[in-house]
Amino acid sequence: MSPLSSCCDSRALVYMFKYDSTHGRYKGSVEHRNGKLVVDNQEISVFQCKQPRDIPWKSVGNPFVVESTGVYLSLEEASGHIEAGALRVVISAPSPDAPMFVMGVNEKSYDPASMKVVSNASCTTNCLAPLAKVIHERFGIVEGLMTTVHSYTATQKTVDGPSKKAWRDGRGAHQNIIPASTGAAKAVGKVIPDLKGKLTGMAFRVPTPDVSVVDLTCRLAQPTPYEAIKEAIKAAAKGPLAGILAYTEDEVGLRGGDHGKSPLGRKGDFPVAEEPLTSYQDRGCRAGEVWRAALPASGSLHLLLLWSEQLFFPVAKQSGLSCSKPRFQLLSSVRYSPSDPLT
Repeated sequence: MSPLSSCCDSRALVYMFKYDSTHGRYKGSVEHRNGKLVVDNQEISVFQCKQPRDIPWKSVGNPFVVESTGVYLSLEEASGHIEAGALRVVISAPSPDAPMFVMGVNEKSYDPASMKVVSNASCTTNCLAPLAKVIHERFGIVEGLMTTVHSYTATQKTVDGPSKKAWRDGRGAHQNIIPASTGAAKAVGKVIPDLKGKLTGMAFRVPTPDVSVVDLTCRLAQPTPYEAIKEAIKAAAKGPLAGILAYTEDEVGLRGGDHGKSPLGRKGDFPVAEEPLTSYQDRGCRAGEVWRAALPASGSLHLLLLWSEQLFFPVAKQSGLSCSKPRFQLLSSVRYSPSDPLT
């Protein structure tokens, strides 16, 4: 197992790994042994270094490092891991200057010879970009407005308090729907250069611990039939985006805290299937499940809804460096507007 660096000692990591308020108790074995975190009898070395350049990566075999603190985001800052002996670094958040990649969208442009530090973008960007690519390549997106209804995060206040950045950010996360900025639309322009400057967006932080929604309203290059969009997404899910994007005709809902089970439920309720849609434990990150829309029409203005859920190791929530990046489930619903976009 890969080593990790955290502000917490291994005993604290055992506790947080074992008990997760959102995703439940870990079903395997977790213990502390000789200063190491031991998960299912696999030892994980734990370092406690504040700066990336101080972590002794060479002593554990020059690993690939996932930088998930949310602090060291620039190319220069994350390169501290390389200085310390890491071979490659993946930043689990948008970076101001590191090359950015989303699986199924632009990973083929990755150059291992020159790109030692890369960004895997944000949860919202991973939710939005694959479907935006399908729609744009097939029909052409002229412009779009993205809104994400996002579960609260650790950066928010549990109760009302002061906030330097914006007063509204100081409102209690459990009691308020809080408008916020997001760089996801801009990030899509980085991974799909042809959409640069065509998308803008905002966020609403809502009082839920898990599950978020992305609403993309986009104008296409030409009027497009409902069936054509369905078929384009279905073809992508079975073809180039298999394992990243999926398609279902079931009416679905998604809730948090289902611990890796599928969000595909029965009409009118939220029971989940036993087969995991995606899990960090076995099948990796399957980015999407596309839902057949209920409002067929035609026109050039379209609304797309995408649900995402974070599934991650509890240690990824620490302010220290983690060996795991959040994984996401995605559901999307293509909804057509009437011919008059204002009605």
